[in-house]
Amino acid sequence: SGQLQQAIETLKAVTSKSAHYKEADMNMAVAYFNLGQFDNALRKYDEIIAAYPEANNAYNFRGQCHLEAGEYEKAVTDFTEFLRLTPEFSTGYNFRGQAYLKLKDYEKAEVDFTTMIALEPGSSISHEFRGRARIGLKKYAEAILDLNRAAAIAPTDADIFYFLSKAQSGIGNTAESARNLTLARQLNPGVVERNEKVSE
Repeated sequence: SGQLQQAIETLKAVTSKSAHYKEADMNMAVAYFNLGQFDNALRKYDEIIAAYPEANNAYNFRGQCHLEAGEYEKAVTDFTEFLRLTPEFSTGYNFRGQAYLKLKDYEKAEVDFTTMIALEPGSSISHEFRGRARIGLKKYAEAILDLNRAAAIAPTDADIFYFLSKAQSGIGNTAESARNLTLARQLNPGVVERNEKVSE
């Protein structure tokens, strides 16, 4: 973090000579983001977007700042703009889908993760999160298919088995639900508490 802070000071010197030097501004904002200084990062992304309304990556990172800050509607707005500028970039569908999940807009989340699967069929994240959206929609059998695909790609990801347990519980398969919950806890002892805290 000391190196990142030093980089910020260097970049400040560069931008002071040229008020809107895009690359330096972006690097400074990313450094703030990586330091967890989301307020500073947001201010910098606001400046970049005001100066460069087509700066697609600024919308992506500003959306991630809003996601971290729990400002999910603002995150959706930024990722929507990011996707308008770069519609083929799966990252935008992933993050917007996650924001929709937080907003409990499961239908839109399902659509975004379906698009992400088409772009990145080998991604465990896209299958896992579509499974999560489908649990929200009470499409438990379809969620199980998604989560099983995710587990085949990432067999040590505790979250996948936690949500697989929830989906199996949804169809009344208590034995499989218990087995997968046990597996999730073996992979990560804090998985239940973490996910329950996240969903509050």
